[in-house]
Amino acid sequence: MSPIDPLGPLLARIRTQASSLERNRAQPHPGSHSGTGAAGEQTAPELMDGVLVEVANLSADLPDRRRRAFRLFLEAVLAHELGVEDQNASTFQDLVERVLASMEGDGRLRHALEHAGDVLLEMATR
Repeated sequence: MSPIDPLGPLLARIRTQASSLERNRAQPHPGSHSGTGAAGEQTAPELMDGVLVEVANLSADLPDRRRRAFRLFLEAVLAHELGVEDQNASTFQDLVERVLASMEGDGRLRHALEHAGDVLLEMATR
C-alpha cells in the first residue's frame, strides 16, 4: 500500500463535495473556470509533490499544523478538480473553508482528516 492510499477515501469525498458545490453555484467565481488550465494539467504525483513542499514549509510550532497540512492538500485537490488557477482568490478560499468545515463536522471523517494530516506531515519530512 502506498503512503497516498489512506488519502484515497478522503479524495473521493472531496471530489463529491466539490462537484456538489460547483453544480450549486449560480455564477462562476473570479479566479476559477471550467476546462483545463494550469491547475488541470498537473499529474497526481506533481500535485502531491507541490503539496508536500508546502507542508514541509509549515512551521513546526504551529498549533494547528496537522489541520493546515490537510488544508493545503484540500486546496490543491479542489484547484485541480475545478480548474482553479488563482488559489488565493477569496471565493476559492471560502469554498475550501466550507468543504473543510463540512468534512470536519462529520464525525466519521474527523479522525480520517487528522490521520491524513499526520500522513502528509510524515511524507513531507522524507
